Amino acid sequence: MSKIQDAINTTRKQTLRGLRMPLNVRGTSSSSEQAETPIHLDGIGNLVLDPTQMERSCLLPFVKDKGAESSFMLLRTRLLKRMRDNNWKSLIVTGALPNEGKTTTAINLAIGISQDFGQVVVLVDLDLERPSIADSLGIKRTSGLSDYFNGEAAANEVMYNTDIDRLIILPNFEPIHSSETLVSSKMHVLLDHIKQLHNNMIVIFDMS
Repeated sequence: MSKIQDAINTTRKQTLRGLRMPLNVRGTSSSSEQAETPIHLDGIGNLVLDPTQMERSCLLPFVKDKGAESSFMLLRTRLLKRMRDNNWKSLIVTGALPNEGKTTTAINLAIGISQDFGQVVVLVDLDLERPSIADSLGIKRTSGLSDYFNGEAAANEVMYNTDIDRLIILPNFEPIHSSETLVSSKMHVLLDHIKQLHNNMIVIFDMS
């Protein structure tokens, strides 16, 4: 049984590395050569995602419900077009109550948009009370946003390339019990650091 499970896990990891999803947005390229161009940012760390946990969390590309998958694809396509038409570079995903699916939506949007050629996506866990992006992606404990705001890590030490090309994660592992964090000088420094990562970038904030 362990050999079978190992084979399944290997296939899931290969799926992440070769992730390709259709995207039909005005101004994007559909050539296979361009779609396979990697972007791996220097000066930041690397995170390994857990495909098994991603499947449990109903995350692309492991969503079993084809209707839900199609809905995420449609939302991604329309949203990306709207953002480009208005030259918007950032998006906040929030909700009125817990367990409404905002984190799942934020992650799936980030994964989906990252599949557009040349489009880097930065996903930031700014849910100060209930950070859950790391859990959803199966990310092991490392330096996160709480460490940065506590002065225990620099800005570039909490940003990570992932197994999914062009997807950058800023995870958080501990609650941050101060809403003043969002308007602090350290937050402004962090945002400036994010802006310098790539010239074609969308930032998605998962917030409470």
